[in-house]
Amino acid sequence: MTLIAGDVQTVVRAESHLASIAVTGQQLSVVMPNGGVLSPSPVVTVSPTAAAIAHTFTANISASTVGEYQLEWRFTYSDGEIVDRKETRTCTYTDVGALVRRRLQETNGTLADADLDAEVWTVIRTLQDRFAALQIAGGYSGLTGLDQERFDWAVGLVTALKLRPGRAKSLPVGEVSQIKLGQSSFVYANGSAGTPLEQQWLQEAVISLGRVTVIQAQFQAAAAAFQPFKVSGPTRYAVQQGSVETLLGGVIRLLTDHWFLDASGENSNGDGGFQPVF
Repeated sequence: MTLIAGDVQTVVRAESHLASIAVTGQQLSVVMPNGGVLSPSPVVTVSPTAAAIAHTFTANISASTVGEYQLEWRFTYSDGEIVDRKETRTCTYTDVGALVRRRLQETNGTLADADLDAEVWTVIRTLQDRFAALQIAGGYSGLTGLDQERFDWAVGLVTALKLRPGRAKSLPVGEVSQIKLGQSSFVYANGSAGTPLEQQWLQEAVISLGRVTVIQAQFQAAAAAFQPFKVSGPTRYAVQQGSVETLLGGVIRLLTDHWFLDASGENSNGDGGFQPVF
């Protein structure tokens, strides 16, 4: 399970061996986002306790702050061998992992935490870098109140968008369910009017992200400064603040490099006309 700030979560590590062997010692050191080491160290239990060809190690971690946690495992075996394992876990405000798995129709067994966490943190870092106002306010760890849930919801949806192309697509919602090649006609499932499922998720993510207080304020300021009857390019300040694109444009750019640019090289999508390619 993905780590959640202020809660105690269970982490599991499975190890297999070429031959039956017993575990004589196990420990876990957790490096927190600020570089400090979690103290006291979590208690690690092993199953089975007797010699076997596979062992499962379990520990409970109390994560106090959001960010990246480094898990450093050490296992000692009866033949004298010492094995060190390292893995990275992401701690979020809410259960982002559950949202991603629910949208992708995956489980802990088909989408492991170790694989999911890396993608979640990449999206968090990318969105944090995208919005200068968020950085000034303390970044992801500086979010408070309902902004934590709003940002996490957007992170979960964007992560699901990134992972979906490589996953099995079993849901018919928003996708073509029937094609008639003779007349090039298409029938969409559930009356979706041809809206791709990814586009629906993107719209949800944009709405949720746009309600985060600091991000909302940044784009309200950009909208207030807009002068429709004055032809001019983006100011240096606007470029430095990351306000050249619209909110929707900024999120789309996370997913694709396919953009329509004008002769000057500036984004000309405005409030529409974008063509995301998944």
